[in-house]
Amino acid sequence: MENLTPLDLEQFSLHELMPFWGRLICWLGMEPLHHRMIEAGLSESEYVVLQRLRRGALSVADVGACLFISHSAASRAVDRLVRDGYVRREENPVDRRQKVLTLTEEGVALAASLEAVLAAGVETMLTPLNEEEREQSRRLLLRMIVAQLPRLDGMCGSMATGESGPIVETRIETSPIGVQLPVLGAGASGLSQ
Repeated sequence: MENLTPLDLEQFSLHELMPFWGRLICWLGMEPLHHRMIEAGLSESEYVVLQRLRRGALSVADVGACLFISHSAASRAVDRLVRDGYVRREENPVDRRQKVLTLTEEGVALAASLEAVLAAGVETMLTPLNEEEREQSRRLLLRMIVAQLPRLDGMCGSMATGESGPIVETRIETSPIGVQLPVLGAGASGLSQ
């Protein structure tokens, strides 16, 4: 990386190492992910929608807000995902004028496989670590993830609550790299992922 030696990097602060960490994640995780997305015929916007729908139901307006695009552009992105069998569009039980978007079984499988590609690439960075260092890294990573969970609630719109209360419930799911995270799932409203 830019002709730096390990000794050069040893002198860097954590802040100075972050750009290198970001590049490694990009090269080792994101590049394989983009190849898999191309194989699946997905755009980046569609990938974001699939991953966001793993957290819970969305409306087309939520998709637009999440992607910073117009309602009509969001509707086109959703239409492709519905057509390809990855997303289902149903009437919102709280507001019948609105449609609720959820993942189909195929959508859940595709989103999980894309996440696994990214995780596997990033996980290769752990190979130089011994078991004790891996466990220490796992604990630190978990601490950072848990600290960010409240921020996720406000990101990209959510239909997780409606006027009559929650329409999805939270469950715990283990990620491909073994971390247990809360995931929004089907609730009493009859919506399913």
